[in-house]
Amino acid sequence: MINEKEVYRLAAMGDVMLAREVGKHIKDKPEDFLFSDIKLVLKNYDLIFLNLENPVSTKGIPHHIQDPHVTFCCLPENLQVLKNLGASIVSLGNNHMLDYGETALCETLEHLNTLGIKHVGAGRNYKEANHPLIEEYNKKKVAFLSYVFIYSASTRRAKGNRPGVSDYRINKILPIIRDLSISGYQVIVSIHWGIEYSLYPLPYQMKQARLMIDNGASLILGHGPHYPQGIEHYKQGQIVYSLGNFIFDEPYRLANRSFIYGVGVSETSQLRDARIFPVHIKNHVPNLMQGREKRRFENLVNTLGDIYPRKKKVFWKKINNIYFSDIVSRVSRMRSLKFLFLPPTSFYFGIGIRNFVKKLNSNNFASIYESFRNIIISYIESTIRSILPFNLRKKIAIWVNRQAWLSARSYWSIGLIRDFQKIDPQAFHKFLWSHHFLGYAEWYDSEKLFGSNKMNGSELTSREFFKDLFSVINKIGFNPVRDIRSVLEVGCSLGHILHFVEKNVFPNSNQLIGVDIDGRAIEKGAHFLSTVGSRVRLINGDMEELDRIIDQGAFDFVYAAGVLSYLDEPAASNVVFAMLKHTNKVLALVGLCSKSLDNRELNHSVMSNDHNNQWIHNFDTMIENAGGNVIGRRWEGNREAKSQALYFVFATR
Repeated sequence: MINEKEVYRLAAMGDVMLAREVGKHIKDKPEDFLFSDIKLVLKNYDLIFLNLENPVSTKGIPHHIQDPHVTFCCLPENLQVLKNLGASIVSLGNNHMLDYGETALCETLEHLNTLGIKHVGAGRNYKEANHPLIEEYNKKKVAFLSYVFIYSASTRRAKGNRPGVSDYRINKILPIIRDLSISGYQVIVSIHWGIEYSLYPLPYQMKQARLMIDNGASLILGHGPHYPQGIEHYKQGQIVYSLGNFIFDEPYRLANRSFIYGVGVSETSQLRDARIFPVHIKNHVPNLMQGREKRRFENLVNTLGDIYPRKKKVFWKKINNIYFSDIVSRVSRMRSLKFLFLPPTSFYFGIGIRNFVKKLNSNNFASIYESFRNIIISYIESTIRSILPFNLRKKIAIWVNRQAWLSARSYWSIGLIRDFQKIDPQAFHKFLWSHHFLGYAEWYDSEKLFGSNKMNGSELTSREFFKDLFSVINKIGFNPVRDIRSVLEVGCSLGHILHFVEKNVFPNSNQLIGVDIDGRAIEKGAHFLSTVGSRVRLINGDMEELDRIIDQGAFDFVYAAGVLSYLDEPAASNVVFAMLKHTNKVLALVGLCSKSLDNRELNHSVMSNDHNNQWIHNFDTMIENAGGNVIGRRWEGNREAKSQALYFVFATR
């Protein structure tokens, strides 16, 4: 396998995405992914390298801004496909690795480690994400690096102890390559870059790739455009601008044509016998091309590599303008300036003032202005947090949140204590709930909550809740109106839902009690309820001390509408156990909904990215672990009621 001129042989493939339709195919017909013809090629190579285009997780949550259709995550069992290929190393430096958040990224590293598949380009912190993968083949030292130059909404560089992808800045990359080369390593760089669905690379990225070779890299392996691109022979190295897709589910013709790049490496890092093996992706599965199709594809790749250096400046200016349009579109859609900072400043000079101004129409300018404003606000917040002591900031945050005249007071008050969330998430959530941040501040006005038209079925996530509630009560042999005589709400705020239940749901109930940690809300709610002759009684207390508060009391109907999302899994489980203990007939739990996976399929509670990092729970399992029986449930992750997908569970003891 290794001749006298080579110390090892490398085979590289492009984007491998094991989610979406591919994931369904793997589940239904795993035998389709055995790659018998592909293995005939790969058996002649010592190292198999590819780009893994999705995280691997059962715990993550899809990014709240990114288009769901291009938000990827696969199940751990799908990694068997990589084992079938004999994958040695995977690149994680790509724009989808944080599609399901930090938790999913960290879980991906664990699953790859378990299977013995090495990885590079992302990590649990800055150091790990940017650390080269060091290997040795027949005494030849090899260093692999992986970077991403094209971002999605979810993409984020690792920073300090924050998980993320590697640092794309060229002034950070070149010294690493130079030091590794001087230390005697062959340096191979994997880069996720380019314009999607284009046969041509970006001019500034071509220059950066050549700089990498000038500084000691011998091979650049590109991917990201989803189309194959040409190969440039530069000095003693090679630049594979795009390997294309290898396993994917895209509809475009050229997105289903790609190649395996094979090469031998000598003792002095010289590349030998470089060749391509064209593949045709059919129904997600790559197959080797044959005959005329193979020859035509080889000619395409060779021609592209030959014409790149001969293209005139005006052609590359058009390519830059296409990319700039894409950047502006991403800034506008995703309200983030990070896309503007990916190219170097020379890229913008190359576009020209006329084209730059032309793209910045009123709508795009407004988006860029909003993004810039958010950056300034974030900087101001972090500066204030660094100057003022934490306890003082908490007091100021409470005061700010109570100023009815102040616009966006909830936003500003949370900004003062945003670091609290990382220090102690559980205490942070309890603090928020205690003082009704997250937009609840304006609800202190009793008239707004208790007005005759302010409470109807949709206010408790949806009318379906009450419809389902009546259904399950009838199902267990009780009459909702006649037999429900006592009600307990955990996390009652001002008691507005209890008052609605008293008047419209269970009018014969003679005992209605609400518990909430916010003393100010309890005080205002109790005052209003007393003026209207309500039977509702409100108690100020922490739901984690429910047994002490309720003592031996038991209620026909016990419920919590969303408040458990402020507790982590162990604490929420304890409260569910206590609530079930005090339930005579029916327990109801309403919580944040996992939009991609039914909550009852979650192995663990996960933190939401788009609800101030509240928790998404599996109430079904919590109830079963507490000794209860689920008698009704609704999960509608693809449907939203008042901007929140539906998840609620009904149970008995």
